[in-house]
Amino acid sequence: MKSPLLAISLISSCALVASANAQPEDMPPPPLPEDVVIEMLDGYDANDSESLDQAELIAAFTGIREKHQAERQANRPRFNRGTDDGDLPDRPIRKGKGKRRGPPPAEDMAPQLIADFDENGDAELDTAELLQAVTFLHENRGRGQGRGRGPARTSDTSE
Repeated sequence: MKSPLLAISLISSCALVASANAQPEDMPPPPLPEDVVIEMLDGYDANDSESLDQAELIAAFTGIREKHQAERQANRPRFNRGTDDGDLPDRPIRKGKGKRRGPPPAEDMAPQLIADFDENGDAELDTAELLQAVTFLHENRGRGQGRGRGPARTSDTSE
């Protein structure tokens, strides 16, 4: 008797986990880090130095984020909040008082990424450093804020 119950509970828990991890069918997969780096350097490297300083990095994150938000908004179904006969008032949607969701603001993220990934100390991220930073961001997407940023820092205990 325990064996069929165990099998049913195992199958139902697997189905539950699979449905929880599934993305909507119309949701495109996230872009590859290499494609993001190319887009950042092509569109936001103002001085053609093949590296991004803090201002260029902020502009790149802001611009790419706005582009992706616009694409997501264009694909969302539209629900009419107000009608011509006056059934519902056409008022702005109130935002919740909860904690901010999503990535941190670009103004906070750019200096932290430069501090964590600028290996040569020029206060800019070149192609390799930028690829490391974007790969790190992609790997840690959705893990929440405050879990540490950048590569693991090793403390030098030799004296």
